[in-house]
Amino acid sequence: MVMKKARVGALAMAAVCVLWGPGVMAQQAGDSPGQDGNPGKVIVEDEPVPVVQGTTDKDLAKIKEQLTFALSGYEYFPDRAALDKLAGPEVLAPMLLEMAKDKKTSALHRLRAVDALGYYSDEATRDWLRGVAVSPVVIEKGMSKGEMRFAGSLRHHAIMSLAKAGEGKELATLERLLVDETDLQIRLTVVSAIGKHTGKEGKALLGKVQAQETNPVMQRELRKHL
Repeated sequence: MVMKKARVGALAMAAVCVLWGPGVMAQQAGDSPGQDGNPGKVIVEDEPVPVVQGTTDKDLAKIKEQLTFALSGYEYFPDRAALDKLAGPEVLAPMLLEMAKDKKTSALHRLRAVDALGYYSDEATRDWLRGVAVSPVVIEKGMSKGEMRFAGSLRHHAIMSLAKAGEGKELATLERLLVDETDLQIRLTVVSAIGKHTGKEGKALLGKVQAQETNPVMQRELRKHL
């Protein structure tokens, strides 16, 4: 029995290596701060995710199984090319959005689905990411520490993916967050997101922020991206 389990585990690891060769993996989760972000529950209205016409339920179930497996790696994260091998954006973007919203999905897969949404710039994806990024966070009675950490992390990951998906088009939203947000950790994430994903316009904005910013921690983060 022990040898059988070991053999199954070895086969599973081999499958991971084939699917995620080092040349096609990139870990985006590292773009965001640790799991101890602003605690609380993110308030976002969940809307139905459209089903792609012409794709059977069996097809979608198979793709979702493969997608879930691709997002399960401990160390590596699939790049856009790896995801494109599973299905086109018209299938994967809504599927990732559904996973990100689904409270029955594990916290790990929800956060990684949010990270993967950064590869897609369709309106539905950006609307949802924007809503999470700017939503207030509240602590509810009875929430566990894990739920609090997850709620904060969800917002950090959404900010990073919004900047990546928007490629400069969401700069106004990010700038507003820098001005209006009081949570230092959120502001640090916004600076990182702008610096990594919004090009020259983002760099120019960070330059203006640096000239006015008085917080030494923010100044240190700003210098990383200028």
